[in-house]
Amino acid sequence: MLPKVIKCVTMLLREESAMVVKRVIQACGSIYRNSLQWMCSSEDITDEMRESWDQLSLIKNQIIEMIDHENDGIRTNAIKYLEGVVLLQTHPDADSMKVENDFSLDEV
Repeated sequence: MLPKVIKCVTMLLREESAMVVKRVIQACGSIYRNSLQWMCSSEDITDEMRESWDQLSLIKNQIIEMIDHENDGIRTNAIKYLEGVVLLQTHPDADSMKVENDFSLDEV
């Protein structure tokens, strides 16, 4: 479903309503995590996956631009999203607790 839904998410990030944008940014954290898990669990990289990754990269760049947004809520959600991206793309500490279905750079 991701390749079908991701374009709608991209459009919703451009919405004028701050409430909609904040909720979309929150949803993007889960979408990003699940997308990485989906792509890393596959043996082959398909065109569908490449297109989805390109869209996720565009979304990430849009959210990065929102760090300087005039709305405090959008700024806060953008920072939380980017914090999640950083955590997903780092190696876990050797002494950190393992949580079921947790994803990190070690899975890639």
